[in-house]
Amino acid sequence: MGEANLDLWKDAANLPHRVADLQDGDTIILYQDGKPVAVIHPLPKPPAGPRPIGLGAGLVEVPDELLDLFEGKSGFMVYSAPVV
Repeated sequence: MGEANLDLWKDAANLPHRVADLQDGDTIILYQDGKPVAVIHPLPKPPAGPRPIGLGAGLVEVPDELLDLFEGKSGFMVYSAPVV
């Protein structure tokens, strides 16, 4: 398809079909009253296969005090207000 210029009102009925036909590198530019108002392009495809575990290991250091809060070891209790 490459690049397609569509009038928002005149081509509204064709828009779902044009979006369904988008391929990598294609672009749809929507015009309203002769002015460009939006650009539609396909999202990148997700990587094939499962995501590896531990990609961010070692990038962030979490203090022990914070971990203790989550594990209930600090003696500090958090109460939430009742929903009224």
